[in-house]
Amino acid sequence: VSSECPDKADIVAAAMTRTNDREMRIDFSQTYFVDRQRLLVKKTSAISSVCQLNGKLVGVVKGATTAENLRKETGICGATPEIREFSENSKAVEALKSGEIEAFATDSVALSKFAEEDPNLKITGEPFGREPYGIGIPNHDSRFRDLVNLTLQAMKADGTYNAIYCRWFPNTTPYPIEIWPGTIQNAELKGMTLTDKPQIADCSSQMPTDKNYKIRSGDTLSGIADRYFGDPLLWTYIWEANKEIIGSNYNLIRAGQILKIPEIPNVM
Repeated sequence: VSSECPDKADIVAAAMTRTNDREMRIDFSQTYFVDRQRLLVKKTSAISSVCQLNGKLVGVVKGATTAENLRKETGICGATPEIREFSENSKAVEALKSGEIEAFATDSVALSKFAEEDPNLKITGEPFGREPYGIGIPNHDSRFRDLVNLTLQAMKADGTYNAIYCRWFPNTTPYPIEIWPGTIQNAELKGMTLTDKPQIADCSSQMPTDKNYKIRSGDTLSGIADRYFGDPLLWTYIWEANKEIIGSNYNLIRAGQILKIPEIPNVM
């Protein structure tokens, strides 16, 4: 987002995270996807956690939220990586391949593409950070913002969003875009033309399987829920799936215990 190039675009749809700093310069649609960040390393690398990054060179994209999120996450376990900035993802990946850096940290969706294209690379480590994506919109144009928001909601309601999502991310759960009451009616009243209703898409047969998580010192159920689901308020799903291990006192979880992480709940 550059204040030096005003009025150059009507929409910015580029995996852009909504932040307070950016919202001071442009407007945003509601969140349409939440990603997490992970590490990309060479296939032969022994790195399997951000806690193993102490003193290691880690690449990030300049201006992204990754550096701040990585410092917070490594700070929990006392690791201090040396962070090197690159102008774009591809340059960081090339630096990783050449051995200039030992890991590249960014949003997991971007990393999955690089790992898929190069068998010598792999994604590793637990997800960290929380990246709510929004569509960038010029400031002071509430009607246009309403059009974008209502279109996103209509796409979720009629199945278009799920169909697109499942095409590109078949083994994950579609993001639960919030649908406001009266979405379709409001759009019609504003004279907005929305998409025709396609067949509803359902990814239920391709939901991710349960995962195991080893509790670290300082962990909380809300923190683990935020790590896996992107929402700390969903901690009860983890508790319900692990009552035999945790017991009735969900405030006492012990380091070293192995928790089963259930599928991301459908909170719509």
